[in-house]
Amino acid sequence: MKPKLIFSLLSLLLVSCLSLSAQENTTGSKAGKMPVADRTKPLKVGEIAPNFTLGDLNGKQVMLSKAKMPVVLVFYRGYW
Repeated sequence: MKPKLIFSLLSLLLVSCLSLSAQENTTGSKAGKMPVADRTKPLKVGEIAPNFTLGDLNGKQVMLSKAKMPVVLVFYRGYW
């Protein structure tokens, strides 16, 4: 019975140390942070959106100013 107890306690200690180590690695990391835009206020009704460039699914750069239609919808899918 004693070897089972020692093995169980050592296993629990190992798992808890690994989980704490993983938490420290994710909270201390600065990778993945996005730069903050200078303009953070939303546009008012009727105000023209500033020009910007985005990449499409094929890697081609698309500018807002080159859009031909009066309405442009930009959809960002969240993966959370």
